[in-house]
Amino acid sequence: DTPGADTPGAPAVEAAAPAENTHSETQASSEAVSHKAAAAEGVATAPEPAVAPTQCPNVDVRTHEEIATRLVRCVAAGKVYRSLSVEDSVQALHKAVLPTSAPRDERSIPFGMKLLHARMDKFQSKKTFGGILANTFSHDQLALKLEALVRDMEEEAVPEFARATRLALAATLIRHYDVERAAHCSFNSPPSAPEELERHAHECIYRPVHCPNKGCPAAMS
Repeated sequence: DTPGADTPGAPAVEAAAPAENTHSETQASSEAVSHKAAAAEGVATAPEPAVAPTQCPNVDVRTHEEIATRLVRCVAAGKVYRSLSVEDSVQALHKAVLPTSAPRDERSIPFGMKLLHARMDKFQSKKTFGGILANTFSHDQLALKLEALVRDMEEEAVPEFARATRLALAATLIRHYDVERAAHCSFNSPPSAPEELERHAHECIYRPVHCPNKGCPAAMS
């Protein structure tokens, strides 16, 4: 039996993965559970918070935006190339980037950000899709449809995958895959001293710093 399979809410362990890919995928267990619940209800929701109340939630701003942008293109590819609804494409993406076990063709890739990008590449590639649209329209027509949908998502015209939802998922994925802690903060204050987290928030190297110019949305870590 798979360890943890009898415990409610506990995802399966990648028992068959090689030594270099044995980093547990249970770091995002609460997010995976919430994804499954959302799928059962047929809705796409932001994952549950991926950090404890005592843990710093900051992630590198540039990496955060890059992953969120890639997620948009992945969801758009699912709709255009596989003829999925946006909601179904979001749920399929959740399963692809937070699987309960490692697909056999990925087991040579060490667990980390490289694996996340490989999973998004695979999901986004039209070679993996065989939907009605992919068999009906030309390559150029599909490319135009894809870019139009990406533009609509970025302009918040597609509420099923709003910016807040994709940023929440992107942050979850960074904390889950960034085993080298190169793109997120790992500070965790003692439960008995929550004031340390508040003090840390003012000096965290990953804290978002927003442009002081009025109306400018730019931010950096």
